[in-house]
Amino acid sequence: MKASNPKNLCSTENTLSGRANHHNSQAGHDILIRSHHANDVGQNAQAGRDIGTQAGRDAKAYKIHGDHNRHNVQGDRNHVIINNYNTQGFEQLLTAYTELLEKYIKLLELKAV
Repeated sequence: MKASNPKNLCSTENTLSGRANHHNSQAGHDILIRSHHANDVGQNAQAGRDIGTQAGRDAKAYKIHGDHNRHNVQGDRNHVIINNYNTQGFEQLLTAYTELLEKYIKLLELKAV
């Protein structure tokens, strides 16, 4: 019987060793992928939180903007009312001044006679 060739034995060990290394590399690769996946999930969760926070801020900004618009409309309304009072006051003043002027003209006409 022929003795085993140590070269072939070494080759078989190297093959097994190579497979084991490949398996370990694959396991490491899987762990790396899972790590990236976990990071992605974490980043997506953070992004979701940021989007939620931003949406909340946007909603608050819209509410504030709406409040400003409401105040501005109220302010415009008040401004129109004040202008209306001012116009009425000016009209009353002009009417009174016109009546006074008419009386003064009549007085002058009577004096001239």
